Amino acid sequence: MIISSITCGIVVAKRKNVERITVDVDYISAQDKIISGSCNGQTPLMMWASIRSHSFADWQRRATTAHHHDSSKIDALINNVIAESRQIVQMQDAVM
Repeated sequence: MIISSITCGIVVAKRKNVERITVDVDYISAQDKIISGSCNGQTPLMMWASIRSHSFADWQRRATTAHHHDSSKIDALINNVIAESRQIVQMQDAVM
């Protein structure tokens, strides 16, 4: 997780889609490429600072750990659904 002092996030999108929403913002001399629009240029700076606060190796480790935890949760969820389905089938067999 990337933590910032303000609410912000990053979305990966195709360049042609980003160009469709890009607007020139005169008072910060930059282009606004944010879906909802930005009031200032602070959001990208905060995200950049948060990303740069860790090394590439640290981000790789975090991504691997997150993927492992996510996979474990998905496996547990699937096992729970299968177990519940078995219980329902057993209950139906007992009733019939």
